[in-house]
Amino acid sequence: MAAQVFDFHEIDEFADSLLRNAMKDQPKRIKKFLNKQGYALRKKSRETAKALVRKRTGRYHKSFRKGKVYNYKGDKTNQAVRVYNTDPGAFAIEVGRRYKKKDGSEWFKPGLHVMETAAEDFGPQYLSALDDLLDELVDSL
Repeated sequence: MAAQVFDFHEIDEFADSLLRNAMKDQPKRIKKFLNKQGYALRKKSRETAKALVRKRTGRYHKSFRKGKVYNYKGDKTNQAVRVYNTDPGAFAIEVGRRYKKKDGSEWFKPGLHVMETAAEDFGPQYLSALDDLLDELVDSL
C-alpha cells in the first residue's frame, strides 16, 4: 500500500515567523485583529447561551464580556484576548452544581459547558480569519 506524506512544516514555520514579525512591525494591526475576533467569540458565546440556557432574568445572557488584549504568559510575541461571563451564577451554569434538599437528599445538575461549545464552534471561523490576515500580511510585503 503506497502512501504520500505532505510535509507542511516549513510553511507553518513561515507563517509563525510572519506573525512574529507582524507583531513587532504592525502591533496595532494585530491588536485590532484580536479585538475583532474577541467580539466575534463573544457574539458566538451569546448565541450558544441563548440556545442552551433558559432565560429567566436575562442577566446571564447580558453579562458576556471581552477583555483587553494582553501578552500571554508575559511573552510580547504571544498575545491573547479572553471572553468571560461576569454573572455570579455563570460558574454553576457552566460546570454544574450540587443541590441539597431539606430532607438531606442530594442531586447534581450537570453543567451546560457554554463557553467550551462556543469555542469549538468558533475555531474554524477564527482559522479562516487568521488565514485572511496572513494573506494580507504577505501581500503587504
